[in-house]
Amino acid sequence: PDDSGARNVFADYLARQLTSERIASGRTRAAANREALLRVGRETGVAPEILVGIWGMETSYGRVLGGFDLPSAIATLAYDGRRATLFTGELDALVRLVGEQGVPRRQLKGSWAGAFGQAQFLPSSFLAYAKDGDGDGRIDLWNSSADAFASIGHYLAEHGWTPGLPWGFRAGLP
Repeated sequence: PDDSGARNVFADYLARQLTSERIASGRTRAAANREALLRVGRETGVAPEILVGIWGMETSYGRVLGGFDLPSAIATLAYDGRRATLFTGELDALVRLVGEQGVPRRQLKGSWAGAFGQAQFLPSSFLAYAKDGDGDGRIDLWNSSADAFASIGHYLAEHGWTPGLPWGFRAGLP
C-alpha cells in the first residue's frame, strides 16, 4: 500500500521482478556481453541498458525460454476464436520459419502465448525484425544472445525508438 492505503499493483509487480539477485545476474550477464550490447547500441540507437532490461524481464537473461510446443500453442490460440485472425497469421509465419528460415522443428519451443527465444518474439516479428547479431550467417534467438540484442534493437528502432528520449515519468493522482 502507498501512503493512502491503496495498493500499487505496478509497484508490487516490480518488487517481485526486480530482486537483488536478478539485478546482480543482469550486471554479470551484461558485462559478459558488453561488446555485442555496445555494437547494437551504436547500430540502433537503443542504449545497452534498455536491451539488457528487456532481455532480463522477458527471459531472465536468456535462461527462461518456455517449454511449450510452439505449433501446438499457436494452433490452439488460432482455434480459440478470440484472436483467431492474429494467431492464424502467426501459425502461417511459424511454418515460414521452418520452410524459409530453416529453423529446425525440434527447436520450436516457447511460451504458451506463442513467443519464443531470448527476445520473446512472435513468429511474424521474427520474420520482420530478427537480425544476425553474432555474424554467423543465421538468426538463432534461442541460443545467441547477440542475435537477441540485435533483434530487440532493430525492433525498437523500426517502431520509432528515439535515442535519449525518456521512456516514462512518475505520475500521481490527487
